[in-house]
Amino acid sequence: MSVRRFAALVTLLAVTACGVQPTDVINAGDAPVLPDDRNNTGYVVLYFVVDGRLTALPRQTPSSTSISTALDLLLKGPTSAERANGAATLLPTTSAKASVSLGDIPIVKVTFPVLDLPQLAVSQLACTTLATARPSNTADFAVMLVGPDGKTDRRQCLP
Repeated sequence: MSVRRFAALVTLLAVTACGVQPTDVINAGDAPVLPDDRNNTGYVVLYFVVDGRLTALPRQTPSSTSISTALDLLLKGPTSAERANGAATLLPTTSAKASVSLGDIPIVKVTFPVLDLPQLAVSQLACTTLATARPSNTADFAVMLVGPDGKTDRRQCLP
């Protein structure tokens, strides 16, 4: 057996005998966004709708951001650059402030009706709140939304 044939055979055996089977691509969601503390700046994660799906978009802020500030930014809607990249909101855009009470369940109070909001709009509020309040794991926590028309059931971040 020639050296070339032997090398080809060894290569073929190594490639086919490794036991790893091919799989389809598995969507695991958006990559985590970590704060950037250089020059006393940070990032806040806001949830907007891109191509009909809830999408986390990091936005640079001058310093660390409170939950109320993050929600105020969300309620102002996407920036022109974010809109140019397809970001939209299903929330009423407003300059009104949101207030947040933290406890076992964060309670977000807004000045617009919440009971008839589409699920994606509710998720925009819940996910932005939870990403700011508990950035390490939002899946185990829920948010209560309160508006002038009443309050929602507890809503988890459901992208």
